[in-house]
Amino acid sequence: MAFNLVSPNKKLSQLIAQSWLDGQRLTIDKKFLVDSGLFSAEEAQYIEEIQVDENPPGPPYIGTVTMSKTGQLQLYLPYPLRPTGVEDELTDEQLTRWISSPLDSEPYLPGEINQWIPYSCC
Repeated sequence: MAFNLVSPNKKLSQLIAQSWLDGQRLTIDKKFLVDSGLFSAEEAQYIEEIQVDENPPGPPYIGTVTMSKTGQLQLYLPYPLRPTGVEDELTDEQLTRWISSPLDSEPYLPGEINQWIPYSCC
């Protein structure tokens, strides 16, 4: 079974960016992944482990999707606090632009703000 990682990756990074704007942390578990449309209920059955790292090294914050020896998915998702400070200025406007970009359009990675917004690769 093939998994589409492009749209879910973008959507997850947009949800994290929205949480930074709202000031509300997300609880990322299988239910969240299904309810948010990142995985179908059928696909979620293949997720063995979700590791959410709230203090990841970086930036950049790059998550991974790997497969265990048993053929199950293991997700590593960096979810840092919103960067603050003069050096790491991340504006509400930049976040809003990223959040409002359509899932099916480029860029598929957060472009100018990709050092701060978590995204995944395989």
